[in-house]
Amino acid sequence: MAAARFTALVSWWRALTGRSAARAGITDVRSARGTAGERTAAQFLARHGFRVVQRNFTCPRGEIDIVAEDRGTLVFVEVKARDVHGNELPEAAVTRSKRRRLCLAAREFIRRYRLGGRTFRFDVVGVDLEGDEPVRVHHWPNVVEYRNAVRRRRS
Repeated sequence: MAAARFTALVSWWRALTGRSAARAGITDVRSARGTAGERTAAQFLARHGFRVVQRNFTCPRGEIDIVAEDRGTLVFVEVKARDVHGNELPEAAVTRSKRRRLCLAAREFIRRYRLGGRTFRFDVVGVDLEGDEPVRVHHWPNVVEYRNAVRRRRS
């Protein structure tokens, strides 16, 4: 019951101020889980030979959790962290809408840093957590097809 009230309070704050819970100084379980998942994913990628270039790139169209480099390829990584006791796999939460926002944010990253000629791909890292401790990390390379994700919908 307290968690539901807290979630309602965070939603109210966001609606009232237009600010995220993190910017407002309000922390919640999901934010802590996301931070732990992103930290775990960055460490996992580094151990597997990736060079982490940037974390939490944000622009008006979306956010990229991790931008890394893997043998000359620019890799945009979406991290999904879930409680190990949950019903859904973390990576199942990468919806069509999320894939589209990820691609639009990647387009902005490439434009902003003038990386137009680079080869790139989109990966997903799923992290199962028990508290703040990682239990399972799974990496799916090249899971988002850029062209289909950013194609405009027909009315």
